[in-house]
Amino acid sequence: MTTAGVAPKVHFYLDESGNPFLSLRTIQAGHRFFVLLAICVSPEVARDIELAVTEIAGLYSPSLPVGEVYIKSTRIRQKEYPFDQLEPQRLKSFTDDIYDILFAFQQETTLFAFIMDKQAHLDLYGIAARDPYLVAYTQLLERFAIFLGRRTQLIPASVYLDARDWKHHGKQDVRLQRLHTILQQVGSFYIDSRQFGRFTPEPHFIDSRASRLIQLADLCAYNLYHAWCYQKPDYPYFKIILPLFDKRPGTKQILGCGIKLFPESLQQSTEHFLKN
Repeated sequence: MTTAGVAPKVHFYLDESGNPFLSLRTIQAGHRFFVLLAICVSPEVARDIELAVTEIAGLYSPSLPVGEVYIKSTRIRQKEYPFDQLEPQRLKSFTDDIYDILFAFQQETTLFAFIMDKQAHLDLYGIAARDPYLVAYTQLLERFAIFLGRRTQLIPASVYLDARDWKHHGKQDVRLQRLHTILQQVGSFYIDSRQFGRFTPEPHFIDSRASRLIQLADLCAYNLYHAWCYQKPDYPYFKIILPLFDKRPGTKQILGCGIKLFPESLQQSTEHFLKN
């Protein structure tokens, strides 16, 4: 319960799917699309979701410390430890139960995502093409600011991302921190700096192993990656989470609100994916 006169806090948990590096080599290797997805919840709901996911992890792997049940899309799909210990049907049941947790809190949970066609981005901008992760972060933070701006109260917000230092990409975290600071100081092309002032001065970088919400963001991000990479808008796990994305007020429009397709050519060719 929110104390009278105190604005509720909001947390955004982000993770990606697909290779974020912009090079012909990675694109030709099959990493054409990049997805950055966010789950928006209050701290109280985040706590409840964490507890619910941990409980499910314990039910399916009772002999393991719950911390060892590290939920990540690639680990589940490739049946890596500890998911290699579950029979296919039980693994599917586990996955479905995890998604059920999101729907149990659907009234308090909002998703946002950015999807980039890196080949189209390179074709359009050439050597001036920007880092996909930085473009994605800017686009999502703009949508977060618009989302928060619908509230009458000034809601303080924090951003949580999977730390990449342990993946030897710590320099990317530094660049993201600098971008966050710049957006708060001067704004973006579309959003005034004062709107970015709703966020804490720094994003929080944490190991995804310690955050069930970031793990869930990874799980959901892959659903979009799969739909666009394989041109399968009817991919079941994509379809089931589609209603959770932010919509333009008074409409069912997700495009441009909950999901941003980039560049324009990607929007023109695949916006029909977002029709429920």
